[in-house]
Amino acid sequence: NSWELVYKRAFENFSIAFDFFHQQGEKFNELGRLTPYIDNGVTVLTDQYLTLPLKVTQNGITSYVRWQAHEKLNLNFHLTLQETQLDDHIGNAQSPTEPMDREHYGTPDYFGGFDLNWKINDQIQLNINSYFFDENRVVHLLSDGSDEEIAGATVDSQWILNSHLQGQPSEKLRL
Repeated sequence: NSWELVYKRAFENFSIAFDFFHQQGEKFNELGRLTPYIDNGVTVLTDQYLTLPLKVTQNGITSYVRWQAHEKLNLNFHLTLQETQLDDHIGNAQSPTEPMDREHYGTPDYFGGFDLNWKINDQIQLNINSYFFDENRVVHLLSDGSDEEIAGATVDSQWILNSHLQGQPSEKLRL
């Protein structure tokens, strides 16, 4: 179950777009072990895929801005804000807990970036681009319903900046 609503507006040297989105997923499967039993003195372990009651909902908006400042200079920017919610989360199928609802920390609340392209002259071009995202966490919870973390890792917020300067002083030499 998902939908997307997009609004775009273009002007002579400027354009914007907003993309509103909603996604919902359910009927996830997990490989789980059924209760072991003894058959003729042999312990039998059986694994099978179990359907989880988990429902995941993600809502958000992405915005885009494009600006052609000059015939030799353009700037592009994008930003996504999102929220991911887990409903009827049981920990895992092998030792289920009481279903709980909680925010999902494994996706960042925001991410985005920009790029700038500038043709300084016929021989030199500059490109600067950047990407950034919010902190997110991958966690493993105790399966006793306490929502206590037993393991996890945090990916800190990041801002990455790249630049590239290219020159071509002659037809046979490119720097």
